[in-house]
Amino acid sequence: PYICGGPPAVGDPEFPFFTPTFLLELLYGVPFGLRLAAMVTTAIGALGMLALAHRLKLSALAGLLAALAFSFGSVTILELVEGHPNVFAVMYIPWIFWSWLAAYQSSNGNRRHSRLWSLLTGVLLAATFLQGGIYLLMYTAGAFIFLLAAVRRRVDALRVTVTAGVWGLSLAA
Repeated sequence: PYICGGPPAVGDPEFPFFTPTFLLELLYGVPFGLRLAAMVTTAIGALGMLALAHRLKLSALAGLLAALAFSFGSVTILELVEGHPNVFAVMYIPWIFWSWLAAYQSSNGNRRHSRLWSLLTGVLLAATFLQGGIYLLMYTAGAFIFLLAAVRRRVDALRVTVTAGVWGLSLAA
């Protein structure tokens, strides 16, 4: 740790202290803790994809296939095998869209619920950043741009997206 600048410090977004997977490394040591973290993040991402599929009213089989493709896609597996722990942030992506969709759906009627769902989306965006998923957030931003063009109530979608983005930036800072 004393050569090449040492490990990342607390101010670095790649410092894992503020992530749920870091607790596994503290409890079980780095070698086994990282393996556990890989399994936990894969499971959380798969559950998130199942929840998102349910919210989109897809069939159980379609949700299962989406969860399997998401969790065991070649990019995720390659990143894990190569030892890139920043891929742990991928577990938040389906949950981000799950909560965004809930905020968007409730924005038509109950603004208070929409704000709470937007807050949760912001928390998940901040968690993705703090987990080291900076590149993943760029892809997520592109998906939000696509969503703004794909939905019927664009003003509501823009409001939810901006509110969640402001929460995410504020919490990550």
